[in-house]
Amino acid sequence: MIKGGPKIVNDGLVLCLDAHDAKSYAGEPVTNLASDSAYTWVNSGAWTQNTYTTHESCPVGFPPGLKGVSGVQVLEGICTTTGSIHFGTGHVNPASASTQYTYSVWFYQKGRAGIGGPYARANVSNSNLGTMKYNGTTGSSNWPVNKWIKLEITFTTQGSDTQTYISNYFGSQVGDTMYFCAAQSEQKSYYSPFADSSRSATDGWKDRTTNNNDGTLTNMVGTGAGHYRDGQVIMPVANSYLDFDGSDDRVQISHSTQLNNAKSWEIWFKIDSFPDTSTYDSVFSKTANWNQQGGILLSLIYGNLRFSYGGYWSDLVIESISNMNTNTWYQVVGTGEDTGSGILMKGYLNGVYKGSLTRTAAFVPTNTNALYLGFGNGGTMNGQIGIFRVYEQTLTAADVLSNYNATKGRF
Repeated sequence: MIKGGPKIVNDGLVLCLDAHDAKSYAGEPVTNLASDSAYTWVNSGAWTQNTYTTHESCPVGFPPGLKGVSGVQVLEGICTTTGSIHFGTGHVNPASASTQYTYSVWFYQKGRAGIGGPYARANVSNSNLGTMKYNGTTGSSNWPVNKWIKLEITFTTQGSDTQTYISNYFGSQVGDTMYFCAAQSEQKSYYSPFADSSRSATDGWKDRTTNNNDGTLTNMVGTGAGHYRDGQVIMPVANSYLDFDGSDDRVQISHSTQLNNAKSWEIWFKIDSFPDTSTYDSVFSKTANWNQQGGILLSLIYGNLRFSYGGYWSDLVIESISNMNTNTWYQVVGTGEDTGSGILMKGYLNGVYKGSLTRTAAFVPTNTNALYLGFGNGGTMNGQIGIFRVYEQTLTAADVLSNYNATKGRF
């Protein structure tokens, strides 16, 4: 299974949630104030304007990651008269003074380089809003040509601002062509992946297997995700996580027999604050009650990190909380299997085997409860989760270590 160096074990995956994967991280709930149906095209000077609604019809295609996304339109502008004129895309915001917005759009400039580049501004007074980022980094105004780039800017409105838009303003020549796509205006301080109109909490965290064990986000207002890179992964890598506030945030995954039968549970998490040794928090939990057997759970409880497979809170100790640190990413793997004489549980921390515990055969997962991440009957977690994987088989020590070594560079 493992050849040529550390690799992630993909065989037997029942569930795979990964906040770094743009196809898995659908994102927090977002209201897009600049959906395609609400575009206001800023068009000054002599341009020919065309709109394309399918990847096949657009001369330069759609941006990476947006092919097949419903509701996406590409606006094409072709300069017909030489001169200092602008062409762009914007949206009238219900803005008031000191309101923070993040505005973003995909942009494609076709043809010659060195002709300036797009910039963002508020209302028609031509006031520049500041420095934009493209593809997630701050750069000069001479953007790359003949490729899709992601533009974004965060700004605070003034009382007179009525419109925000990104446009191209330069000494245009006949034939200069540019394209705008997937404009998004959000009332917050960072960019989130494009939503064609709005994205609800039920779009949540997508299972990357074919089992559709998707997660529903509840109260998940903030995440670490700042932007796509090429529409395939969330960047920067260090910010690829979902953030849990320790109060009421959670990811809920519906019960399935697959989950009850799964034998290996892997999670990458970071803790902002540990519970006191007299209390407890749930990292993940699939049980009716943390004090009843039949559940599957990972808990920070009474001073220890504990894993249970078919049991309850007092099962296998993986590590003492006193040996763990805040603001540090950990990989934890718990496995459970029926040996014929009882249920054998094993625990691993950062690829290292930490111990085992055997319970009687009566300790098997029997509950029909939903699976929760960052939340449970035992309390709520204050921290972040980046990866959650569940396997139908028992991972070997070599499997666990390979997963750790293949992924640790990200964290």
